[in-house]
Amino acid sequence: MFFLACLLAGGGGAHQPVTGAILEISAAGLIAALISARLLGRAQFNVPPASLLVLFGGIVLLVAAQLIPLPFNIWSALPGRTFEASALDAAGLSRMSMPISLLPWATMQCALALLPAAAVVLVAVRRSQSWVGLALAVVIAGAVSALLQCLQMVGIGWVAPWRLAQADTPAGLFINSNHQVDLLAAAMLFAGCICREVRRGGFPTIDRQIRRFALPGAAAFVLFLSAMIVASGSRAALAFVVPAAILAISVAASWDRLFRLTLIALVLLAPVMIAVFYGSVDLPSFRSAAGLDHETRIQSIGDLFYTLSTYFPAGSGFGTFDVVFRHAESLDLVTDTYLNHAHNDYLEILIEGGVIGGVVVIYALSIIIFYAIKKERLKFTTRQDNLGRASAAALLFLALHSIVDYPIRNYSISAMTALLLVMLCSRSKEAEDRREMHKR
Repeated sequence: MFFLACLLAGGGGAHQPVTGAILEISAAGLIAALISARLLGRAQFNVPPASLLVLFGGIVLLVAAQLIPLPFNIWSALPGRTFEASALDAAGLSRMSMPISLLPWATMQCALALLPAAAVVLVAVRRSQSWVGLALAVVIAGAVSALLQCLQMVGIGWVAPWRLAQADTPAGLFINSNHQVDLLAAAMLFAGCICREVRRGGFPTIDRQIRRFALPGAAAFVLFLSAMIVASGSRAALAFVVPAAILAISVAASWDRLFRLTLIALVLLAPVMIAVFYGSVDLPSFRSAAGLDHETRIQSIGDLFYTLSTYFPAGSGFGTFDVVFRHAESLDLVTDTYLNHAHNDYLEILIEGGVIGGVVVIYALSIIIFYAIKKERLKFTTRQDNLGRASAAALLFLALHSIVDYPIRNYSISAMTALLLVMLCSRSKEAEDRREMHKR
């Protein structure tokens, strides 16, 4: 229920601090309850693989390290601290200890924002048998968000849970329609997994006659969500909608070869996106048609790299981008709108987290690729394996989308990302037992 609440109520992100605070406090209580139950012997957890523990631990340690006070002479020698150090020295405060983060309170907010995702991890690793229920929560949230989007499109604006970032762009459960795309893509993939399990008799309570309608029903659901992705107006939708639909149908219909080929095509899409959006290839007609000519995020690339060079390799601290970029932004680009994020999560993590942040990102991408390949090499797949394969595809969409946006900084998407990582990387005893039985 907590995971479903994150999906349904977390779409407002940092723009809705009250909702965010409720989710964070609830997550903290849930984490305390689960850990207490484990210590008292009332609950058991499947231990995640070491690679996943290293990733989560690295994220926590990186954020914590940015809050540790450093001696003033060490802090003032870090890149990008010259002006602040001079001001503190002039004020007679040069003996103060200062943390790496230029805005410790903002970094602390980022740390608290990780609590819902951490709670979802504990819920997911507790019992792998509950994964289908968690996947169904994603499907339900996707359906609700798509239906809300339909109502918003026909002019029923009061059904929007938040004030939309763009009043004329329906976004379902979200403020930003770009984040809606990620939820709908994951919902399509998990719907395909559930359909596959229904078709092969994984749910004995479902009548055989009803199973015949599973694939047509899944196809209709995928088609509906695909239409909503396109209608969202998100330019990311143009790149993602067709691959997402193919992946969802292929996993539902057990077309595993098509699933693998589509995954490979998605991986090859990454350099194409970088070339198109960031100018390695001169495509003025395409950028004009896509409305990118006057996009602030595209025009600010030079300023973004200047900001990176200013604070690298230590970083400015998580949650500080809004402030540090305004110091670096060219006066020619200053208007009544501004970038609150870099719209490239990799670049923003490098600016805020420095070289260690970059190492964490590379490590995260590496384990996603490693476990995705591992899942695809299985000759016999169980229910948990197929959920892991769908998770790999959904994580790939998020990784690609992060090249041009910041999806995982939203409560809903970060909680979903945590679930996807657990499903992809964790070993299920039930799955191992079923594979052994199949070999015999």
